[in-house]
Amino acid sequence: ALNERQEAESILKAIFTARGDHQSDTFCKKKHLAAAIELAKSFSALGQRTEAISIFWDVERELQRSIPVRTMWTLELVRSVGNLLSNLQDYVGAERVFSNLLTGTLARVQSHRHPKAVHARLLIGYALSHQGRHEESNHIFVECLDILKSTLGPYHRLTLQCMSGLAWSHCIGYIPTDLCAMLQEV
Repeated sequence: ALNERQEAESILKAIFTARGDHQSDTFCKKKHLAAAIELAKSFSALGQRTEAISIFWDVERELQRSIPVRTMWTLELVRSVGNLLSNLQDYVGAERVFSNLLTGTLARVQSHRHPKAVHARLLIGYALSHQGRHEESNHIFVECLDILKSTLGPYHRLTLQCMSGLAWSHCIGYIPTDLCAMLQEV
C-alpha cells in the first residue's frame, strides 16, 4: 500500500507537470490533498488505521500551513478530515480539526449564529462527548440548540441533530434534568 501511495503521488505530480498546473502551487496542493484523503480512506477501509490517521494528520498540517482556510473548498476538506478522524475513533484529533474548522468558518461567515458555524460547534460537541467530556459537550449542545431553534426552527435538520446529541449524552449518563424538559418542548 505504501508503494502504491508513492506511485500515486508521483503519477499525480507528473500529470500536474504535463498539464502545466505546476505553475499554480495552490491548485496542485489542493489536488494532492484531495488525492491523499482518498488514499487515507482506502487505508481505513483496508483496516490500516494507523496509516490512515497518519495521512490525515499530514493533510491537516498542510492545510494549516499553506492553504487559506477561508475558502469553502478548504473548509469542506477540513471537515472531511475531522469526520474521517472521528470515524477512526481519533476523537482528540477530530476535536482539534473541528476547532480549526470553526475558526475558519467564523472568519468566513462572521457570525457565531450562522448555520455553518453552529454545525462546526456541533461537531466539536460530538468529539468532546466521545472523549467522555460530557459536561463540555452538553454546554455546546445547549447553546447550539438555542441558536438553531431561534434561527432555523425546531424541525430543521441541524436542530434535530443537536437534539440527537443531547439525547445521546442522556443515554451515556450525564444530562441535567432541565435539558430533558428542553428536549420535550419540540
